[in-house]
Amino acid sequence: MKRTAIISAALCLSLMASGCAHNGGVQEGESTDSTVTEITETESSETETETETSVTQTEIASEETSEEKTVWTFKSSHEVRVETVTLQRLDDGNYIFATLIPKIFVDGKEASEINSFLDEYIQKKYPLKIEGNHADGTSVKFDCGVKDSILSISLLTSATDCDYFSGEVLNFDLDTQKQLDSHEVTKLFGMTDEELFAKVKDIMKEYCKTDEKSYSAYDYEESAALINYDKITPYIMPDGSKGVSVTLIYSEQTQFYGLECQRSFVLEK
Repeated sequence: MKRTAIISAALCLSLMASGCAHNGGVQEGESTDSTVTEITETESSETETETETSVTQTEIASEETSEEKTVWTFKSSHEVRVETVTLQRLDDGNYIFATLIPKIFVDGKEASEINSFLDEYIQKKYPLKIEGNHADGTSVKFDCGVKDSILSISLLTSATDCDYFSGEVLNFDLDTQKQLDSHEVTKLFGMTDEELFAKVKDIMKEYCKTDEKSYSAYDYEESAALINYDKITPYIMPDGSKGVSVTLIYSEQTQFYGLECQRSFVLEK
């Protein structure tokens, strides 16, 4: 069975019954029908990784990268090392169910405040229970990006009883180890809220243009009406680009009409 990777800004959509499957997880060795995010190609940045292939948002959609990726290293205003801690994991031969959390080191020292927050937050919001060869709850893996003093952790979650993905981005200040809200990230990007919203609107309008089928998969008017910090999140992409996670609404011409999905776009390289 091929899994459909649809990422929802609403995190746990109860709709999309046609996309639900028995005890869904991460299926190995099989590509998805659609990517978790769609981003513009970017140039190489400050990010250095310890595997042969650098991590991008698109690669996360392969459903295998987070399992293989165990360490990231970044050099920005700080030297940052991100290790993958596997709290629990089940491979039943068809799917992988796991709780993967990041462990952050900044300038050679453990970022205890960030790590404690992420550990508690992930386990509380996305609990996973494994008994024998059965998993119930939500699998979690993550991606990360660093630029200047901003650390962005992108969580990719998948309920075990549904066949789609959800996502969430958390931003942190590496100087203070405090969580940043979206307004603070926008300010650190050198933009005002109004400038960010206007740029997102332009990006959204271009992205929602009609395609060769003479209609767009997304409803621009309905999507544009959702431009606020409940539905969009500025963050640092894995390659160091300044990006934004945007909520889009599927158009009435699609089978997913009315559902929300999340796409990521580059704001600035």
